[in-house]
Amino acid sequence: MRKRNNFVPVRFSDEELARLKALVEETGQTRNAFILNAISGVVLTTPEYVTELKQMNEQLKSIYTQIRGIAVNVNQMAHHANTVKSPPHIREIEELTKTINATQKELSETWQFIKALIRRHAEPRR
Repeated sequence: MRKRNNFVPVRFSDEELARLKALVEETGQTRNAFILNAISGVVLTTPEYVTELKQMNEQLKSIYTQIRGIAVNVNQMAHHANTVKSPPHIREIEELTKTINATQKELSETWQFIKALIRRHAEPRR
């Protein structure tokens, strides 16, 4: 275990101390952990932001699964077309188009969520 033998007294103005307390409370860390993480270069964020990132990760995972399924369908159609020397039925193409459009819509919504999350995180905290 790492020993921390050094004590460093630091002076803050009332405004600086209030800001430190607000940031510590916002991130849910102890004051000591907050300061150590800040000087270590750790990105400091709120628990809510982490929850939103986890939600976004789940959405992207779902989209990835859908895209992988679409790719399998396209490969199967291409294999079939190359084997029998005829294109797939229009019904199969229409169904695949519907799936692609639904996935594209979900991907667009997720992208909008990501952009909003980035904008909120990039805003200066007061």
